[in-house]
Amino acid sequence: MTGVDKLHARNLTGKNVRVALVDGGLDYLHPALGAGFGSGCRVEYGWDFVGDDVKPPNKAQPDNDPFGDCSNHATHTAGILFANDVEGNTGFKGVAPGITVEHYRVFDCNGMSTGNVVVDAVNKAYERGVDIISLSLGSGSRPFSDGKLLFSAPSGI
Repeated sequence: MTGVDKLHARNLTGKNVRVALVDGGLDYLHPALGAGFGSGCRVEYGWDFVGDDVKPPNKAQPDNDPFGDCSNHATHTAGILFANDVEGNTGFKGVAPGITVEHYRVFDCNGMSTGNVVVDAVNKAYERGVDIISLSLGSGSRPFSDGKLLFSAPSGI
C-alpha cells in the first residue's frame, strides 16, 4: 500500500543513516526492534530526560536508559520507522529497517512533558550529529512558537 517494499527491493533500507527518535519510553527489548540497547544494537544510544516517576512531588530523574513500558507510542512509532520481523511471524518491516537509532525519551508514563525538555532532546541529538530527528509529537493549546526548534533547519537535519 505504501510502496516501501519497492524501496526495500532496491536495497534502500536506511543503512548508514542515524536517526534520533524523540518520543516517550521505548520497548527496545521487542524482537522486531532489535531486542537490545547499546553499542552494536539497533537502538545504540539513548537518554531519558524525564525518568520513570515524575508525579509531584517527585522530580524527574534523567538517566541514560530510555526504556519504557508504560506507554506504547514510541514503540509503535519505532515499529513504523525501523522494525524488522526477524522471526518471520508477520513479514512486517518498517520504512527504514537498516537505520541506527538514538532514542530520546521526553514523555513520562502519563504522556506529559514540557517544551524545554523536547528542545533539550533535539539539541542533544543535533550535537551528537544524527542525520534525521524524528518528532512524533502533539500538544494541547501551547505550540512551540518561540522558534527554539528551528535551529536545526539550516544544518539540513
